[in-house]
Amino acid sequence: MQELAADREAVNSAEAGVVQLKRQIARAVIVAPAEGIIDAVNANPGEYPTQRQLFTIEQNATVYAVLPASTLQVTDVRQGARATVTVPNRPERLTGRVVAVLDQVSPGTTNFTVKVQVSNHNGRLHAGMPAVGSVDLPSVSGVKVPLTAFVDDTHRSVYAVTDGTVHTLDVSYVSGDGTNAIVRGLRPGTEIVKNVESSTVGDGDTVVVARK
Repeated sequence: MQELAADREAVNSAEAGVVQLKRQIARAVIVAPAEGIIDAVNANPGEYPTQRQLFTIEQNATVYAVLPASTLQVTDVRQGARATVTVPNRPERLTGRVVAVLDQVSPGTTNFTVKVQVSNHNGRLHAGMPAVGSVDLPSVSGVKVPLTAFVDDTHRSVYAVTDGTVHTLDVSYVSGDGTNAIVRGLRPGTEIVKNVESSTVGDGDTVVVARK
């Protein structure tokens, strides 16, 4: 009887050990919280690490293209706008959406950052790759003038020529691309001084318009 009791105790102890092993195995199953690639491992095969990070996973199903832009370029960029991104040495044109327009790269400068979300389920893109892109802007209407035609940096007036006389004409700046601007308040066909800085005329001066 004593031997039977001892055997039963041994069986119970073994069953408890099996249950404990099953729990340890269950805790050893690792499920990645996101789709991506492992770029750092902090454990060795056969090791039983506890209370520390085992690896670092880089989520790459979705990546972000960080595009530099000037003040004039980001004026009309809106969150959610469609963007096209290309990567050197890769023929495909990737489409994405603007998720943010970040503040100046350095305080006091005119350099901003446009953050574009791009799908990367094929895993072809990775951090550090150079990229260029363009953003679709909302359509605008008005008259196109060169930026050099504005009387000053406020972009509120130009020099118009009527019957050979120069006069200041107030306009409303709508949009621009760094070279030209779209304005309202200027009738199509109105003659203007295209480059104010290089000219010597001013409000009220009489000029002769040279036509090609």
